[in-house]
Amino acid sequence: MQLIVFDDSSLNLFRPLTLTRSLGQATIGKYTVLERYLHVLNLKEGFISTTESLQKLYETPKDGESLWINSRVVPTEQFIEQINNLPTKTALIQNEQILAVKTSHAQFNSWEYTISVEGHVLLNNITDVFRFAGDFIAFDFAHHTVTRPSLASYQLLFGDFERLSISSSAKLLNCTLNTTDGPIIIDSGAEIQEGVHLRGPLYIGKNAQVKMGARISGPTSIGEECRIGGEVVNCVILPFSNKGHDGFLGNAVLGSWVNLGADTNGSNLKNNYSEISIQLEFEEHNIQTGLLFCGPLIGDHSKTGINTMLNTATYIGVASNVFGSDFPEKYIPSFSWKDSLTPHQFEKAIQTAERMMARRGKKMSEVEKEVLKHIYLSRVS
Repeated sequence: MQLIVFDDSSLNLFRPLTLTRSLGQATIGKYTVLERYLHVLNLKEGFISTTESLQKLYETPKDGESLWINSRVVPTEQFIEQINNLPTKTALIQNEQILAVKTSHAQFNSWEYTISVEGHVLLNNITDVFRFAGDFIAFDFAHHTVTRPSLASYQLLFGDFERLSISSSAKLLNCTLNTTDGPIIIDSGAEIQEGVHLRGPLYIGKNAQVKMGARISGPTSIGEECRIGGEVVNCVILPFSNKGHDGFLGNAVLGSWVNLGADTNGSNLKNNYSEISIQLEFEEHNIQTGLLFCGPLIGDHSKTGINTMLNTATYIGVASNVFGSDFPEKYIPSFSWKDSLTPHQFEKAIQTAERMMARRGKKMSEVEKEVLKHIYLSRVS
């Protein structure tokens, strides 16, 4: 049986992350959504089903028995059990939302029967990515091989040792770890430098680097090869992004290949303590989040200059370069230069992206360029 993680009609509400990827390919915790279900269900073949503009990034599923899982479901043991017991040609449904389907062919609509369930949480928009990060990290901790090398005398642990997993190839210098509120996973090759304070729930990805004196509070997910410094609270940072210097980042979501200049600070609370609304790209109306705390939401390949001040819930799209001596606007569309008014030149934006990727030994594919070109044309048209 093959696994197919599918995006439903709510995909646009997860921009800017889903301008350049399926939600099923977003790394929240140790895994992407696709990787997580392949791992826990012990399946070998996995595919993505998403919108036409993004489908070119992914292989086409083969014909044959298929398990379809909605990319918005927050994973639980109950959900895994229901999937394992799901009969063929049957859909698992909650409040008219399709959570999963098992089909005899690679055709989504070929199911004939339904099972109604309750109690599952679905991500509703981009802010839920950081809101439920702790649930993803806790689930991943329960489903990965825990390694607990002996703590050195210069590493101080608060909380339960059983909620700690540190790869044998990770390097921890003089630091503190606190598992009181949730587990901490430090993956292979990660480096935690001197004077760092870590508080779970927390995942630090492969070959990531946490700079001297950093303070990171969970629930926070830091992806592969990220460079992190300063103060970070309840953030999801996708692989290969940098926040390497001092500055505050809280209740935020960063895509891949983002670079925040030194002393970039993002507000996560309005001075009048009122509910936060967000404006997403290509959406006509603001979204009322129901939250008091929400920081920056930043798409792939975007950058900020040194000393950049970002207002509460600032949206920055894909491949934008934001800088200046004052607060930029709260809504900055993709391919912007300095502020929301000036479009970035496409070729120069791509050159910058390719240079950053080359520093990590990566190369942008032609299909990825096509996706970025589509976003650029939508911005300037």
